[in-house]
Amino acid sequence: MLGKTWLISIQSMDMANALTLVRLILVPVFLALLVWPGLDAARPALFVFLLAALTDLVDGYVARHMGRVTTFGRIVDPVADRMLIVAGIVGLFIHGDIPAWSIVLLLTREGIMFAGYGLAVRFEKPIVKINIFGRFTNFYLMGSITLLLFGRAYVPSPIYLWLFYLGVVLYVTSGLVYIIREVQLAFGPAKET
Repeated sequence: MLGKTWLISIQSMDMANALTLVRLILVPVFLALLVWPGLDAARPALFVFLLAALTDLVDGYVARHMGRVTTFGRIVDPVADRMLIVAGIVGLFIHGDIPAWSIVLLLTREGIMFAGYGLAVRFEKPIVKINIFGRFTNFYLMGSITLLLFGRAYVPSPIYLWLFYLGVVLYVTSGLVYIIREVQLAFGPAKET
């Protein structure tokens, strides 16, 4: 009975949500390939990260352009993005490819954003919608992580690290923009539409 119910729910799931679930499944696969002791799998890890990042590009496009934006997608898609980014930076940090300060900044940003979202939901405050700057910084950071993974798998270059540093600055800045906007929504007269 449970198997049949699960199959029906998978069949009725729309493509955007299915892609989000695929991304969630790929995150631990990617991290295991990248950090498993004794496993030299930098190239497969790069491929899995690229595949997961591609699902992020496609699921958002499908959801918006096919009119299939769902509550599940609005909640789980950003969580899947954060998990992929965190897995990437943790794996790169474990290998010594990025410095400790960058992972501290990125994880602090993620923690503050998560806590802020939780507080807004708990106190029934409006939630800031994702803006173009946030989408760009997410895309850019994933791209810079991809370059660092490419350097690990094929050809390392110091420019990849500098591009990553720019990604850290942009990502932290976008977090500050969201925090300021959330405070304005929560305590000011402005309303998010």
